[in-house]
Amino acid sequence: SGKLDWDNETETSGHVNMSHTGGEWLVDRQVVFSLTVLVALCGLVGNDGICWLLYSQVWSSPYVTYILNLATVDMVNLSCVTVILLEKILMLYHQVTLQVAMFLEPVSYFSDTVSLCLLVAMNIESFLCVLCPTWCCHRPKHTSAVMSILSWALALSLHVVSQVCE
Repeated sequence: SGKLDWDNETETSGHVNMSHTGGEWLVDRQVVFSLTVLVALCGLVGNDGICWLLYSQVWSSPYVTYILNLATVDMVNLSCVTVILLEKILMLYHQVTLQVAMFLEPVSYFSDTVSLCLLVAMNIESFLCVLCPTWCCHRPKHTSAVMSILSWALALSLHVVSQVCE
């Protein structure tokens, strides 16, 4: 039976090499980072289009407020991820680091928390409409705005507590 040569990273007959060389791992990271930046930029364009459409049209759905908040917080998150990955690409190609990740990663985590809180608020409101159909008819006018503000406040408080406790 053949064996795997870990020192030379070569294969013997009938066995697959289980490790990557440093160069292969570097190329994998470059491709993944570049594709992720491309997808994030497409997401930014898409969210910008959603915001423009919803701001330019006056729609009276209670979910428009939630969707605008979600699109805004998603744009913040995608911007942070794009800049962090561009810094990593700079590091891979030119060994230059700007240290922006330490400032933008907490913002990215905060925006993730806000989006989760907004999704929970939307789901609770949908649940109330299904469970109590009269809720949709007698719903307070500014419920979406209040819940969006509470979602931002809750996410900020959770973020501050997590930063203090670390």
